[in-house]
Amino acid sequence: MSVLLKDQWIYTFGPFVLDPSRRVLTRAGTPLALSKKSFDLLLYLVENPHRVVGKDELFDAIWPGRVVEESNLSQTVFTLRKTLGAGDAGESVIATSPGRGYRIDVPVHAITRNTDVAETGVALDALVAANSPEPASVNSEIRSANDADVKAGPKIVAGKSRRWWIFATAGLFLIVVIVFALLQRTRDIDAPTPSKTIVLADFDNATGDGTFDSVLGRVLEIDLSQSPFLTILPPKKVQETLQEMGRPKDDKLTASVAQEVCERNQAQAAISGALAMLGNRYVVTVAANDCSSGNHIIEGKAEASTKEAILPAIDDLTARIRAGVGETKISVQKFAVPLAQATTTSFDALKAFSLGLQARAKGDDAGALAFHKQAIDLDPSFAMAYIELGVIHRSRHEQAIGNAYLKKAYEFRDKVGEHEKMRIAALYELSLDNTLGMIEAYKAWTRMYPQDWPPWANLTNVYTDLGEYSEAIEAGKEAVRLMPEHGGTYFVLARAYTRASQFDQAKAICAAATAKGLDGWDIHSLLFEIAFAQDDTTTMSAQLAKESGEADDERVLAIEGFAAAASGKEKQARALFERAIADARKEGADSIARSRWVDWAD
Repeated sequence: MSVLLKDQWIYTFGPFVLDPSRRVLTRAGTPLALSKKSFDLLLYLVENPHRVVGKDELFDAIWPGRVVEESNLSQTVFTLRKTLGAGDAGESVIATSPGRGYRIDVPVHAITRNTDVAETGVALDALVAANSPEPASVNSEIRSANDADVKAGPKIVAGKSRRWWIFATAGLFLIVVIVFALLQRTRDIDAPTPSKTIVLADFDNATGDGTFDSVLGRVLEIDLSQSPFLTILPPKKVQETLQEMGRPKDDKLTASVAQEVCERNQAQAAISGALAMLGNRYVVTVAANDCSSGNHIIEGKAEASTKEAILPAIDDLTARIRAGVGETKISVQKFAVPLAQATTTSFDALKAFSLGLQARAKGDDAGALAFHKQAIDLDPSFAMAYIELGVIHRSRHEQAIGNAYLKKAYEFRDKVGEHEKMRIAALYELSLDNTLGMIEAYKAWTRMYPQDWPPWANLTNVYTDLGEYSEAIEAGKEAVRLMPEHGGTYFVLARAYTRASQFDQAKAICAAATAKGLDGWDIHSLLFEIAFAQDDTTTMSAQLAKESGEADDERVLAIEGFAAAASGKEKQARALFERAIADARKEGADSIARSRWVDWAD
């Protein structure tokens, strides 16, 4: 079978055509000489046109399994830009994102070989041939025929050259027409889509049926979260904005209030949903408004005869909203698993799951566990509920129970959407204590959902534990950049700096978190560690005082025990560890997980 009939891609960007199977790059029909690494780098960038590709990712892709200097990458990029065009032309194609990586800065279009052969006949074959260096004489003839500066007729090099030139000229004209039509037809689905921040209003339940409270808003959130191009403004930021508006931080986020929150945060769209009754049928409405102008962007309505039918109705409306705020059709189709598949077919199980998330948000882990267990009793294949159970148990240092739930979620991973698959895969590797597997899973997550901060924060912790501090710090910076309103991102970055003995930088990050009111036990414990290393007893006492009397007293006792042990005060350390273990057991924590304090003291 001809190579043209295989399922492969040809990429076009600006005046360039990149043919991966032939490893050929042409500019306006003229082949360009590239080294193997330069070609591989360019191909990787055009295969990922919608985002900045990090340096670490490029090292893994272009030099797999090898340790190379950063200068190798810089030199390869420099050489590639020089080949792409003189002066700043190459820079205009490959842009640098300082401290992060590189990206293709022009629209990229991908043409599938076997799909377009069926649609264009010999046109695609001629397109590839016209941009291939073999045979050189044929390419020379084609280029001459399309050169506006050529006044004379084509050069005849053989008896059939004139006839070939006529067919080639006609073929190229046909190619231009067909390719232009194809690009026009696919522009709405292939064009890069910039990330958008949205504010999600509370779902307005006008039915009087409390069964729907908390569920429908969660449904809309899950559907919207599947998109890699939409970021929902975090709850903490919403609460802060409400307080700035003179409202209680837990005030109901109506459509009009959400609009103001959206405008204050310079987000792009406020999305609201409503449920009402029309006779014996339910009417669901989902709408999006522009944040800056307040103008209506798009609204969709649907009717449902039962409460179970409401969920697929919201699925359909959400897909329309995502397209209406600018997400491409391809993205909406790829990242839109029906809610009944992504979560559960049981409305009651979904209700219990939603209540579990609400309880966890309020700090009620025991209540959250009860709701999530109810959810899996109602639907034993509810993967997202298993994940929450696993995460909560691990947060309570009940590792064995938590890991069992995480592995159970992995069994049902094929049911969920792509976003949740990323999370499940990473947590599964965590349950196996597979460090390399976690790194790969988190990297895959960052590639598919570049606006998500959790994988960057987790990468920071993994790299820190491995002692790879430069990688940890870079990942931590990205986590803070993506989520500057969460104390966890500051903590993981400050922790990486602390382990790298860069105490001044660590204290600066802790100070930034404190200035935003994001400091808690984690930040205080880090400052305690730094103060201990610098023999600053005043700061040590101040940090412990901030946590004294809190519910997590066992952690305060533990860190005091570590400090005593490191100072050679074994008896004092053992006493502190025993008190910490006793406090932990009162809270029902896993004593095996806590036994590391005794082991450390021994």
